[in-house]
Amino acid sequence: MGFLHYILGIKVTQLKNGGLHLCQRKYIPDLLDHCHMDKAKGVPTPMISSCLLSKHICTPFANPHEYHSTDGALQYM
Repeated sequence: MGFLHYILGIKVTQLKNGGLHLCQRKYIPDLLDHCHMDKAKGVPTPMISSCLLSKHICTPFANPHEYHSTDGALQYM
């Protein structure tokens, strides 16, 4: 089979001392592209800290599968 190079979008490099180096440099841009956030700008705080959240003020997702897929992908980041 040979040596492992990628797993779940994570690049794997074998070090000379026998260890492994995992790099997500490709995984994260692919995930942002999948979520249609590849053109989003970075911010120091992702949301307003004084905002009150409620389950009654939002609209349901049009495609829950896309949310579940993204949520599952975030666990590897």
